[in-house]
Amino acid sequence: MSARKAVAVGAAALTASMAVTATATAADGAATTVSHQLAFSAETSAFGSALSRTSCDVNGDQVDDVVVGDRGWERGEYGQVGAAYVLLGGTDVTGGDATEPSAAGAVRLDGPPVEVPAGAWLGWSVSCLGDANGDGIDDLVVGTGSRAYHSVAVVFGSRDFGPLDLSDLGTRGYTITDPVAGTTAGGGTDNFGYAVTGPGDVDGDGLADIAIGDLLADNNGRTNSGRVWVVKGKASTTPVDVQTDTEQVLAVIDGGKAEERLATVEAAGDVNGDGKDDLLLGSYVATPWAGTTGNGAGYVVYGGGPAVVDVGALAGRGFMVAGPTRGKDRLGIAAGGIGDIDGDGQADFVLGADGATDAGIHGGVAVVLGSDSDAPVMTDPLAADGPAVYSCADGALDATCADSSKVRRGYWVQGASADAHTGFSVAGMPDANGDAVPDFLLGAYGEGSTGAAYLIYSEPERVATLSLADLTAAQGERFTSETGTGTSGRTVGAAGDVDGNGVQDVAFGGQGNNVTVALRGALSTKVTVTAGEQRVTGEPVAFDVSVRPSTGVRNAAVDGVATVSVDGAPVADLQQVPVTDGVAAFEWVGGPGSHQVTVGFVPADAARLKPTTASTQVVVGKQTATGELTLDADTAEHGTEVTARFTTAATLARPVSFEVDGVAVAAAAVVDGVATAKLDGLAVGRHQVRVSYPGDDVVSAFSTAPASLTVSAKAAQPIAVTLSSARVVYGRAVQAQVTVAGGHAVHGGKVAFYADHKLAATVAVGHDGVARARIAGLKAGRHRITARFLGSAETAAGATSPAVAVAVAKARPGRVVVKGAAFRKGTRPKVTVRVGTLNNGARPVGTVVVRAGGKSVKVKLTAAKKGKVVVRLPKAKKAVTVRATFVPKEKANVARATSAKVKLKPRR
Repeated sequence: MSARKAVAVGAAALTASMAVTATATAADGAATTVSHQLAFSAETSAFGSALSRTSCDVNGDQVDDVVVGDRGWERGEYGQVGAAYVLLGGTDVTGGDATEPSAAGAVRLDGPPVEVPAGAWLGWSVSCLGDANGDGIDDLVVGTGSRAYHSVAVVFGSRDFGPLDLSDLGTRGYTITDPVAGTTAGGGTDNFGYAVTGPGDVDGDGLADIAIGDLLADNNGRTNSGRVWVVKGKASTTPVDVQTDTEQVLAVIDGGKAEERLATVEAAGDVNGDGKDDLLLGSYVATPWAGTTGNGAGYVVYGGGPAVVDVGALAGRGFMVAGPTRGKDRLGIAAGGIGDIDGDGQADFVLGADGATDAGIHGGVAVVLGSDSDAPVMTDPLAADGPAVYSCADGALDATCADSSKVRRGYWVQGASADAHTGFSVAGMPDANGDAVPDFLLGAYGEGSTGAAYLIYSEPERVATLSLADLTAAQGERFTSETGTGTSGRTVGAAGDVDGNGVQDVAFGGQGNNVTVALRGALSTKVTVTAGEQRVTGEPVAFDVSVRPSTGVRNAAVDGVATVSVDGAPVADLQQVPVTDGVAAFEWVGGPGSHQVTVGFVPADAARLKPTTASTQVVVGKQTATGELTLDADTAEHGTEVTARFTTAATLARPVSFEVDGVAVAAAAVVDGVATAKLDGLAVGRHQVRVSYPGDDVVSAFSTAPASLTVSAKAAQPIAVTLSSARVVYGRAVQAQVTVAGGHAVHGGKVAFYADHKLAATVAVGHDGVARARIAGLKAGRHRITARFLGSAETAAGATSPAVAVAVAKARPGRVVVKGAAFRKGTRPKVTVRVGTLNNGARPVGTVVVRAGGKSVKVKLTAAKKGKVVVRLPKAKKAVTVRATFVPKEKANVARATSAKVKLKPRR
């Protein structure tokens, strides 16, 4: 959403989520180079009262996170138990109201449900640690400001880092406690956890260790001298009791005087160049000078030394930095290691000196160069000549170095105005201006009406005091938050690269329910490209482009131009598309297919916004077309030509196909919107005719609606039967044929032949148009033969032909012959009768009747007997005359036959 489209929201939400362009200046100094700010808020005014001075990546996503304390958070009926928040970095970090943490991209670590006088105040102090458990992911520590609750929580980072109840850490961390806190005997403490930090890997075991400050510790007979515990990092989640688990305690560092309250502890880096991490401590009420109070002091304690250190006796174990002799500067109220700014291999550091509230002084910061000397370092903000941060050549604690000379050990940064409380917070900062020199942050919560935070570019060779009132753009940057309530700068922290744009960012907060993350450098941007629904070849495709910062910043002026490339090639006339208030639009005409459209954003102000690109895949379809198919007839006799006509308004580059029942039968080019085809030779029946277009580079394939065409069979021509003979013998077939006119249209058709109106045969019409049939089984007599064409696929059935007569004669057997021999008187003569084959070739079948002497003998004649039978006649004593008659079984179709008479004589 662009700024001009913003709508009104509730005051709390507005305060929580407003993104502010930082334009304030430091007095007559330079404008900040910060591009934009993100504001976070939560439920209580204590949100932001503690910040980790360094960044960490607690979820392993390679983007820095910010740890925030809120000592006033309430857990239902349990008041001010406190909480810590992790503001998760990311390219889409949003800011906002963390009352519902996920809505602001935050994770809350809830304080325990305990009843403690005035509250447990978890989150009074917080710090990133580095990797304390060896899993490769940064961890963090949450301290407490309560004088009645003395438990510090070490919380492990994880890739799924999420909300946590600090009273039930489980596998996600462990507690470090001092169970005798609150007592006054035996070294008891009553402010364990007032300060926490990650001192680095003090014991060299590869795990980050933990330093815990106890403001009001009583040790060495010194009431409220303060103590710092250094505890080993470890992978296990077993709680640590600093009184009994002594193997877990690497060192204890005690304040040097009663009531000097060793209050601040930070990692110093390797100040003396011996390869071991050192600690930086602060005691803002220390009195290194007689006759004044509130001078404050800082202490460097070298790493690798004894397990018990007294800052009142640091010879050979570190050195002191004494606050100004004028008193009430409160040097040591804040401390921070800043790295090696002068390139001598020794880490340097800063100490804040905010000034007492009744002192009327500006406040400031001492920038101290590292050294392997244990000579005390003095500070003099009022030095007119010579260094403001120095030591004496003879190593004396002497503000004037009366017996030797002053040796420069750094320089002083002076607040912009009285009571600005400059230096109330400080932190080291990686190189922020590209000169390869580490820089630092400081807060001035009393400056102006809102307070301020500064990023100061380190100047290793500087001697004179740097006045923030005269800060130039070459010397640093100033930040204010328009969503704060007047105490911005009470806390500052190097936020790392929160938004992933490759530039170090700054976090600062105060007592006003506000943490501001200043996103330095050009903001990463995100381009969204949306193509319109109309995506047709030859027609413009409309594109809408939205450009916004990748982060939650919403009121950044997003102006510039968009460049357009398609499939990797720049579109010549789309290289300067205006982007106004994050919106652009353009049209592009492309060919069919899938195209990658890439839009690049080139900001008008490259100092505030980064260029970026985004691509979208756009499928451009071909033009859709249609047409109309008409037939000049919807019915036709087989063999009749039908004209199909196709008309269309589209320009078609290829021929159209005329299809009948899905089969292409013709193709024709479209000329002046018309294509025609002649349809013939279609089979008899109902057909679906349509026109199809295969498509081309511009027009998609399509088909017309089908048109129906019915093709009827042709009428058959009259036929006549021709017989092979008009007369046949029973048992012989007659050959009949007809010729059917029509050529191929009748081929395959059938002809039925009838004898006396009864179906005698059905045969196909041959290629020659002739149907031939063998008509058998006709009985003796006269018969009428007719035929009828039954039709083919293309020709209809015809009428019955005129009748043709055929005469069927009875079949006649061959000659009947009787043969017999002489017989003895009184015996039965025997004769052989032979009946000749019928004239139709069949064997005679029937009965042979033999008559002899007035008597008859009948013998059955079967086909198996092949016309021969042997007959025994009745007994005879004299000659007999014999005659045989063949009586056919089929008397109606076969004629009778009788033999000649044969006389048989008895033998003598």
